[in-house]
Amino acid sequence: MFPAMAWTRRFGKVLVFTASILLFALGIVLMKDGARSLTPLIERWLDLRQPWQSLAAGWVASMVIMSGSPIAAVALTLLDSGLMTALSAFTMIMGSRFGASFIVLCVGFIYALRGRSLLSSLSMGLLSFAITISLHVMGLLPGIWLLQTGWLTQVPRPRGVAVTSVVDVLFEPVRLILSGVLPLWSFFGVGFVLIMLSFALLDQALPTESLKAAHFDQIAQFVYRPSIMFVLGALVTLVSMSVSLSVSILVPLSDRGVIRRENVIPYIMGANITTFVDTLLASLLMETPHAFDVVLAEMVSVAAVALFILLFAFRPYEIAIERFVEWVAAHPSRVVAFLVMLFAVPILGLFAG
Repeated sequence: MFPAMAWTRRFGKVLVFTASILLFALGIVLMKDGARSLTPLIERWLDLRQPWQSLAAGWVASMVIMSGSPIAAVALTLLDSGLMTALSAFTMIMGSRFGASFIVLCVGFIYALRGRSLLSSLSMGLLSFAITISLHVMGLLPGIWLLQTGWLTQVPRPRGVAVTSVVDVLFEPVRLILSGVLPLWSFFGVGFVLIMLSFALLDQALPTESLKAAHFDQIAQFVYRPSIMFVLGALVTLVSMSVSLSVSILVPLSDRGVIRRENVIPYIMGANITTFVDTLLASLLMETPHAFDVVLAEMVSVAAVALFILLFAFRPYEIAIERFVEWVAAHPSRVVAFLVMLFAVPILGLFAG
């Protein structure tokens, strides 16, 4: 009885996982179609070819929807439609990583409203933001260098054109049906909704609860080893395909004293590398080969910076991050100022000349 129920549950998760992948691919296809029809409108209001504006757009959008991966997929479809350059797509994906940290702050605020310590509740969100922005800022020049030198074109890669052709054939009937009832420009919004739905289904399919039980309730023996925490953060994010999820689950663990925030710095560093895996998959569905190069440049540059810090400068980096978190969370006015900055900087950048 129980083995049969377990098998049925696993089979159901496989079906949900398959459905999430299919919805993700369909969403990408529809967004590509819609982006091409929206080109004149977007060019009229925003110049997303400018790296700073594209970074700001990715930052704001990911905060609004509290997820970075869908916005990274948007950047690739805009690159594929010619609305963005490889560099501006690179910075928009970077901005989506900045904004994705906002959900961890929201989880922390929920805990603070329940009467928990402000420093303890918000520390994970502040850590996530500080580590994410520092890794990407330090990886900016190496990433640009990788894109401009064309070095990444020498890296063996899957045949994206073949993948795209198969996907196009698979979803052509759906596209024909939708084109009969909806205008082409609306495909962009429909595709975005499908991508959001695919990530929601993926959350249901993956064994996140067992991950918590298996890895974190018995983590005390590993937390003092940065290298293990680095690998663990990368693995948990790879399995969950969501840095917001893999970092957010640290909030209650920190609050209960299971793990100290200074011990999760390498964990968040590792999570910032494998969070690009779903975006790398999306790049294979694009017609332009630059999409794969952009995502690979993000991963390689962030990984290089993170590994350099971990091997040669971890202690100074840890002290700097800790001081920043303690300074911000020491007084509510500083928290408010930080949140204002979190929104004001990208909004101003979005409309900067």
